[in-house]
Amino acid sequence: MPARSLYTGMDDTGLPRWLNIPAQFVLRDSTTRLFTFTGVFFSQQQVYKNQ
Repeated sequence: MPARSLYTGMDDTGLPRWLNIPAQFVLRDSTTRLFTFTGVFFSQQQVYKNQ
């Protein structure tokens, strides 16, 4: 999966909030069948260009 930044709206103080997901292989847990993402973080600006 390529790196992505997703706009999630404004935070409680009125500043923009972005969910940033670095490029990675997405892993699925064999027990829960849920996907696992690593290194995900929020910021006030877009970190990755969505190409």
